[in-house]
Formats: sequence, C-alpha cells, structure tokens
Amino acid sequence: MESKEIIKTLNEIEEKFPVDKWSVDDLDIWPYVRFRIGSKLSESKSPSQKNIFYERYVKNFYKYYKNNLKNWLRNKEKSIDFLFVENGVHIADIKGKYYFTRTDPIRDKIEELGYKCKTMIGGYKVEIPLYNSGEFFQYSLDWMFVLDKVKNCFKKPPLLNYKLESYGEFINFLKQKNIYSNDFGLKSLLRQVNRIKRIEKYFTRRLKDLKPKAVFILCYYSTYGFALVSSCKKLAIPVIDIQHGVQGDLHYAYGSYKRVPKNGFNLHPDIFYVWSDEEKSSLLKWIKGNTKVFVGGNNFLEMWKDDSNEVVQYYTNMLKERYLLSKYSKVILYTVDPQNGHDREIIKAIQHSPSDWFWFVRVHPKRVDMLEYTRKRIGDTKCGFAIDNIHLLPLYSFFKVCDVHITERSSTIIEAANLGVKSIVTSKYSLEIFKEYFDSGMVVYGSSWKEVLKYIKRFKKEDNIKKRKEVDILELIKMIEEI
Repeated sequence: MESKEIIKTLNEIEEKFPVDKWSVDDLDIWPYVRFRIGSKLSESKSPSQKNIFYERYVKNFYKYYKNNLKNWLRNKEKSIDFLFVENGVHIADIKGKYYFTRTDPIRDKIEELGYKCKTMIGGYKVEIPLYNSGEFFQYSLDWMFVLDKVKNCFKKPPLLNYKLESYGEFINFLKQKNIYSNDFGLKSLLRQVNRIKRIEKYFTRRLKDLKPKAVFILCYYSTYGFALVSSCKKLAIPVIDIQHGVQGDLHYAYGSYKRVPKNGFNLHPDIFYVWSDEEKSSLLKWIKGNTKVFVGGNNFLEMWKDDSNEVVQYYTNMLKERYLLSKYSKVILYTVDPQNGHDREIIKAIQHSPSDWFWFVRVHPKRVDMLEYTRKRIGDTKCGFAIDNIHLLPLYSFFKVCDVHITERSSTIIEAANLGVKSIVTSKYSLEIFKEYFDSGMVVYGSSWKEVLKYIKRFKKEDNIKKRKEVDILELIKMIEEI
C-alpha cells in the first residue's frame, strides 16, 4: 500500500475510535498499534533470510561477548552523563573501526564538551571493533526471555489492566478493510505489551545503574524502543529520538496524527532530533504537551561536504585507486532496497551498460543475506561492478566519486541530493514521498531500464553543494535541561 493510503487509513481509524484514550496498564498504546498497522501495510516481499539461527546465535555470539567483556573491563565506573541506544544498522567502517553514523557524531560533539557518554546497541548485528566503546544488549534480552518462559511454567505472568473502548469495533473495521491479522487481536496485543513491559524492567535496571541526564535513541518505534521510552518517562529522564531516514507527513511513525492526548502520548520521546526545518514543520502540526523539536542536521553527512577532511580524503582516494575509476566514463551507485529486494529494470540497466561504466552495488547493511542473491541476479556484465564488502564502507564516500545514484525508493536520495548527486528512482512510491526533490530536479523517475540508461548518460555530479550552519550542541543540552 502506498504511503498516502496508509496515512489515510490510520487517520480514518483515529477519527472513528478514541485511540487517544486507549491504554494497557500505564501505556498509551496507540503509537504502538499505529506502528504495527503501518508496518503491515507497508510490507513488501523480499528474499527470505536463511540460516537466521546461525547468523544470530553462532556467527555473532563470540564477537558479542568479546566486545562486552572488553567494555566491562575498561569501563568499570557506571555513572554517565548521556546514554545513546542504537540499533546497529547505520554504520560505517572508518579506518578499520565501526562508526555509528547517526549517533556517534552527536556523541563526539557532546564528549568534546567534557561529558561522559555510553552507547548500548540492540539487534543481532555485531560489528567490532567499535569506533566509540559500546555495549551490545540483544542477547541479554533473549536470555531474559528464556528464563521468563521457564518461570511462567510455574507461575503465570500478572494480568494487565486495559482501557480499550470500542476495540471490538476497531477489529471489525480492520477486517472490513482486509488488513486484519491475529497480531491485532486483544490476546496478541496484551502478549506484546507484556513483552514491552518486561524489556522496560531491563532498561529501568540499567538506567538506575548508569544515571544518565538524558537518553538518545535511534528509532523509538520498535519493541525495545517503546520499552526504553516508557522506562525513561517513569524515571523522569528526557529521551531524544534521532532522525535516521525519511520522515514527514507520510511516515506512519512521525506524521499526521489526528488524535493526540493534550499532554502527548507517553510512548513518544520528549524531543525529536531532526535534520531540517521540513521535518520540524511536519511534527509541529500534531505534537502536543511539552514535546519539543530540535533541528540538528545530519552531522555525519555534513562532514562529507568538507573535501579537506582527513577521513573524506582517505576514502575518496581509496575508492578511486582500488577500483581504477579513472578509466570509466560513468560511475553509478545502486542502493538495493532492503524490503523489496531487486528492481528488475535496474538489474537490466546494469546488464545493458557499456564497458566503460562502473557500478557500485550496495546491499543494505541489515540485509547482507541478499548479497549472493544480488550477484546471481546481475550475472555476467560488460561493465565493471563491485558488490563485495561495499556495504561496510561509508555510504557517503560513494557520493564523492559517483556521477549518479539509483534506487527503487530508498531515502538515500536525500543524502545523495545534499552531496550534489542526482538520483533515479524506479518506484512510483517515491513520487509522493520525495516530491520536493523531484520539484528541484535532483530526482527523476525511470519507468524502464532504457529510461534509466538515458538519465545516466545525461546526469553529472553537481558542484554547488551547500553547507549547513554548524549546530551548537549546547542549545540541545539546554533544551534537555528545560524538560
């Protein structure tokens, strides 16, 4: 379902039902339910991940405990000033160390002021060594749930109190719209909330140990994200959500709420840290209470606008030399959509490219399992292309050497545009999500592989890259202190 239709459906629900009054225990549950509905409606088929058990519990197990043991030995003191909670997806290899591109730039700025910070990383993606020290926690949660299952054999978990007026009618509405699944049933919802509450207890224990002044989270709308937000609210610790990708009116987690309690939802962060005034304007249309918005920019991206930066120079020269880019007339970056898999027209464009073109094919870091599948789909080509380990290099480094960027619908077109690289998209979904970029001429729609090739021939990298004004991180700290 397209984004406009998703938001239209969510808004219809909000107008029909008292979602602003729904609660399970002490949680304002609508943001979670909204997230689940939005996720379901935006689902698309992609190659299935194989050997999940191996990837999660065998491949990364040693690295997980090796890192956490080193972290514990180095950082025995517990009290900190600011905590960052990561999902481990947005990373870059900076000279052999893994850098979290959304959170580490903010952490670096705060630490320059003399504050002590710590990063906790969720998810099963374990890459070490880390640029900044960090603690992985996903396996701790898994172990906790195993123990809970054993305990529940002898003692059932406590029943949850809930206020869900007209929830039965809501279920019927979903069935009429043909978007119902068992996940939205009352029993399933209560089971999911029990899981959130259990994770909340884990974070509460850790927050009491660490005693941070504030918590930064990347992507608040996840099971552990909601749990962390709830824990912070109860401990009166300000929580800040950091923008990680496209937002705006058509994003089900950030846009176009029709019903919000006067004090806001307690599953929403206290501050939204966004890249630009556009995202701020979108949020200000609906947020209530003491919720604030801070325009901090995409700090990692801004670094790549400075050609004199040591890291920028290192990667620019490395890519040019390693892949002999000087012998090619066109260099193209293809970012593979992590949900939809591969666009047939883009694959055909690669296969029909002339021999003096070079393609960087970058699978999403959280879908490395797609790498071999992608290679097979492309097959033999006349042109040059590279795919191995491309996902480990900083995304922005490719925009320094590429003439054009191609994707089905990835939000990387925003970053590409900011670094002077035009994008070709092959999904109509992008026409509504990235309208301003189409209007500016930085993005075009290619409906066929022939049209894609036509645009590649035409496009060149822009030279007039605008730099943002440096953000004073003290302004953010002051905003936090005022909460």
